[in-house]
Amino acid sequence: MNTAGMCVDDHITRPCALNLLLDKQLYEHLRRSQCSRVHYPSHSLYELKHTIEEILIPSMSVTYLPSQSRKKQDVPLPYTASPWKLLWADILLFLRSLWSLPGIILPLTPWNSGALDELYPSKENLWDIVVHVLLAIYQLIFLLSLPVLFILAFPALGIGIYMAVALTLNWVVCRFALNGSARILQSQVPVEHRPEHDREHWIFINGVGAGNFSYATSDVRDAYAIIKEDLLNPKYKKVILILHSQGGVEGGLVIDWLLDEMPRELLQNLEVYTFGNAANHFNNPFKTLSQAHRNEAAGETPQVNPAAIATKTIRRIEHYANSKDFVSVWGILNFADIPNRYMGRVFVRPGSGHQFIQHHLDTMFTLGEDMKTLDTNEFMEMEVEVPLDELHRLKADGTGTGDSVDHHDIDFPYEEVNADVPLLQSDGSIRRKMKVKELSRLWLYRNGASPMDGS
Repeated sequence: MNTAGMCVDDHITRPCALNLLLDKQLYEHLRRSQCSRVHYPSHSLYELKHTIEEILIPSMSVTYLPSQSRKKQDVPLPYTASPWKLLWADILLFLRSLWSLPGIILPLTPWNSGALDELYPSKENLWDIVVHVLLAIYQLIFLLSLPVLFILAFPALGIGIYMAVALTLNWVVCRFALNGSARILQSQVPVEHRPEHDREHWIFINGVGAGNFSYATSDVRDAYAIIKEDLLNPKYKKVILILHSQGGVEGGLVIDWLLDEMPRELLQNLEVYTFGNAANHFNNPFKTLSQAHRNEAAGETPQVNPAAIATKTIRRIEHYANSKDFVSVWGILNFADIPNRYMGRVFVRPGSGHQFIQHHLDTMFTLGEDMKTLDTNEFMEMEVEVPLDELHRLKADGTGTGDSVDHHDIDFPYEEVNADVPLLQSDGSIRRKMKVKELSRLWLYRNGASPMDGS
């Protein structure tokens, strides 16, 4: 039902906005924050036992789990099952997730970024909200009417004409009231240029509910072509992909395509950061066959030195989610703990809200009065507890003997630890708890910074 837009920043300084529903707000926020984003790891079984009241009263601790790629896969990946079985499973999952439905828009305030926030009562935002509500009602009525028409045995020609008219009207409203004619938006916002920015290229794919009734295959093709071109361009040493909501679905499909066709060495230049990811899978296979065989035989990767651990094709994938956001509950939080289903680290913030700026960037990458990212915020100061087995692996790998470790494979628990963060406590034991900002690589990009590999 959605058509995601895509934005490419030729200045390579930070992600830019797109799809004409939220482009101005996101543009401004990204320009002012100078790419103030951060990431969180966490993979956990999500028990959906929250009441609607809990949506407004979140607990104040962050959930962290490392990537699950080191666990043995015993059954075929569910997302490859029959489409009808997947549809039925999605219906059941939708019903189980209904408790979190208010979490898509709640909380309505505060508007930390003012008019840049999606729910700020500006004229433009109010217009977009009204159109979306009307579209949602219209599309729901259309979908519910189809079974009725078939049951009542309406003539096939009549049903065909009805569907054609309904879909055309939907397309017209989305095209002229929301999306406009531009499919790809390039950032023209002036930013402070730094030499290190010349080796980066940022691409943003959103997931705003504005589109048509078909799968966004054209969007996936457009995104694939742009990302592939950037990865093949020797000018770029980093291609950073930012995904939101159903943009995560499209991004996951693009990654599947890239894994089939692109050299593994080039895919090492890709970094992926998602927010409120709606996808039901996120692939990132082993870089070498020998490593995959070792994993299959042992059920877990044997303890080796850090240099041998960097075997995943895409070195950095991070997912950020709100624990009571309906889309996250229905998407990433439901699938992240299935072995080999959701690659990458997941950071789960306690709270609700699905809007990209208002509920993710405002809370995870808070701006100050000067509209630059603050050096700290509540989310970044929260502690996460690293699983004991990961701590033991870290110590056995030998990386726990120093004060810090290198940024390497995404499945290694401390590869993203900032270089100045100590890993050992005063008694020589490995730290069990760390703050989000100490683990987040995306945090290192805030205010126009550009971390080097290994920093």
